Amino acid sequence: MERHLSEEVLFWQDSSKKKTVETAQELLFFEGLAEGDFVVTLGYFAIGDRGNNIYKVVENTEETATDGGLFLDLKNPSLKAKGLF
Repeated sequence: MERHLSEEVLFWQDSSKKKTVETAQELLFFEGLAEGDFVVTLGYFAIGDRGNNIYKVVENTEETATDGGLFLDLKNPSLKAKGLF
């Protein structure tokens, strides 16, 4: 599995850009996200279901097409959530 170490370091350095939600499903509808934010999820469908992850909010481009989990569509159509794990 590819690791995104530089993005993980940014996550730990700038706590003002960190948010936490219970699940990835909740993240899809989370409001107030901006490009560069990081979001921690505690599960994918339910807390503790082993779907926890750290996501970086990125601009929605042709390169961020939904591909089975690396990028998630967000409520704001100009943004995507990129899974770091």
